[in-house]
Amino acid sequence: MTSAEDARVRPVTASTDRAAVPTSGLAAWVAAAPLALCAALAALTAVAAVCMLAGAYRPAAVLPLGLIAAAAVAWVVLRRLPPTPTRTLLPNLLAVAGVLATVAFNLKYSAQEIWVFRDPSTYALTGEWLAHHASVWIHTQPEVFGTVPGLSDGSLGFGHLKPGLVQSQYPDAAPMLTAMGGWISDATLLRVAPLIGGVALLGFYALARSVVREWWALGATALLAISMPMINFSRAVYSEPITMVFLLGGLALLFACDERGGWGLHLVTGMVFGATEIARVDGGLYFVAIAGYAVMRLARATVRRTAVLEVASMVAGWAVLFGLGVGMTHHLSPIYWASHGKEAAGLLAPGIGVALVGVVVVWLAWSAPERRERALGLVPRTAWAVAGLIVVAAAVGATRPLWLTSHHLINAGFTAAEASLQKADHLTIDGTRDYAESSLTWIAWYYGIVVVIAGVIGAAWLVLRFARSGRPALLGFLLVFLGSSVLFLAYPNIAPDQIWVMRRYLPIVLPGFVIAAAYVGWQLTRFGRAAQAGVAVLVLVSFGLAANTSSSLARVRQAVPELAEVENICANLPANAALLVVGGLTQPYTMTVRSYCRVPVAQLPAPTAATLVAVRKTAAARGKTLMVLADAVDELPVGADGKPPADGTVQPVSTLTIEQWNTVIGQAAHASGHPKRSMYLVAVAPDGTVATPKGQHVLTNATG
Repeated sequence: MTSAEDARVRPVTASTDRAAVPTSGLAAWVAAAPLALCAALAALTAVAAVCMLAGAYRPAAVLPLGLIAAAAVAWVVLRRLPPTPTRTLLPNLLAVAGVLATVAFNLKYSAQEIWVFRDPSTYALTGEWLAHHASVWIHTQPEVFGTVPGLSDGSLGFGHLKPGLVQSQYPDAAPMLTAMGGWISDATLLRVAPLIGGVALLGFYALARSVVREWWALGATALLAISMPMINFSRAVYSEPITMVFLLGGLALLFACDERGGWGLHLVTGMVFGATEIARVDGGLYFVAIAGYAVMRLARATVRRTAVLEVASMVAGWAVLFGLGVGMTHHLSPIYWASHGKEAAGLLAPGIGVALVGVVVVWLAWSAPERRERALGLVPRTAWAVAGLIVVAAAVGATRPLWLTSHHLINAGFTAAEASLQKADHLTIDGTRDYAESSLTWIAWYYGIVVVIAGVIGAAWLVLRFARSGRPALLGFLLVFLGSSVLFLAYPNIAPDQIWVMRRYLPIVLPGFVIAAAYVGWQLTRFGRAAQAGVAVLVLVSFGLAANTSSSLARVRQAVPELAEVENICANLPANAALLVVGGLTQPYTMTVRSYCRVPVAQLPAPTAATLVAVRKTAAARGKTLMVLADAVDELPVGADGKPPADGTVQPVSTLTIEQWNTVIGQAAHASGHPKRSMYLVAVAPDGTVATPKGQHVLTNATG
């Protein structure tokens, strides 16, 4: 057997160069800590999902069981650690310190998105509900309000299952984890997101240092941390950062499996990958990494029975948690699953395809030496062809704005919203445009053209590295990075405004580009001082551009002070209140007050005095005092004389200036707005007229 063949076939063990340098137990524990943390969070999420399916989402059930599970998987990751060079201790500690500093900064400027406009507020409100209820089923008590025409208990972002029951539209990993913060306080719930973002950065660092040296991984982590997409999506309750924890942590664990072996570590790694389906309905896409790893692990095996056991353990761990995620979404968000279930199943196709091809690869690897030698002879040419295809595809993709006008009709609501943004940005109005031809440009806006070009070259270079080494984990990373990049750069399938559209690229595309670019820099520094100086300049340029882009919005707290706004409304409600949300508030705010105030809530877009009389009577029969909430006086009902409430009878309960990141198309997010909003909380008289109750606490930016 030739040395080249031996390098591709035998399992990877701790490298001899590492064994020759000083090692320490502390360095090993610090190096493994990010992996253990990602695995522990996956185990906690799985336990939380089981408790929620059982209708027992309470601290007394979730925390003891979840912490036991988290400790168990962390122990599997941390036991039998390989010798770790002492020289890795400093960069690893600096990575932890840098992440802690990033978390502290994002905590200071954390968002308060609880006015339902898009997914983050839906996740946050679901978490707020869960923090005070054992189940995600949201019972609305419609009997309190009666059945007058136009009355509803629905809300934007929440599906109406049947009278008196609504549910969140999405998988529930993010709401479950943020709800744990809600067990402490409402404010703490909204500060869980930066903590999850911090764990995602640690997972990224663990993956990056598996591809490049620790110091380059540290730089790559710093670049990702200061970029606007990572900052924005780490401050509000998004599904992408928790997906990053499981995906990037899982990929980093693949490298640990590659080096250390063992069925237990493989089982835990599969579970971490499977947890992505608890976070997002498209988690099946990442099965391709497991499939690629499994193929090469089996093909390289010297002890085949051991390799089969390890691969089977990994697939079993993945299947259990993936199935848990599917079952949770199917059962708890049936409306959402009905429209996305086929998509979830279809995204398994790449992984299944790799597994089928892998059957042939493993057969060749396990066959007669002559046949195996002929097959290995094809590897270099195939790798060069794939690398060349990556570069050509990227070059063609970069030219798309010159010859492509991309369209995608999501639905009428998205089309209308996009048209309004196009009008505001003085663009041609066409609500079906998705601007996908500019997807590479979007990445360049936030990371710089150097990272985009180097990322493409690095991806091709890593393909050649895999052809030389045959490392199973590297194939897993390349398959999920390149597959996701091709899919989402060509077809983002999301509203194209900034910075919203960058959600699609956060879990793996952006991390992949940064890691691949770091790989190019690392390799180029081996070519002498001139190359090192050139690389240093390009690194500084990339950091400067990312920091400059982020600086315009880094200190803007999205949607603050929405928490104080709703808490003031709740504090002004009587203990036996039943709240009717009217006018423009009906869709974005019904679930907000339901989650936070924990009183019966319904919506009525256009109330009249007569309808309020009927609703008030029904509520009174149930022992409730009817209150009405609006954000404009002219949306309150007119009196019996057909006139609006008399001057002085209605006063705002709050008048606040809200911070927000402005939404744009055709350029990077860069500006903030400060709209002023007033809320009116009024009592209903027996004749259906409304007035502000006496003694109401009025909140303003000055008094709050």
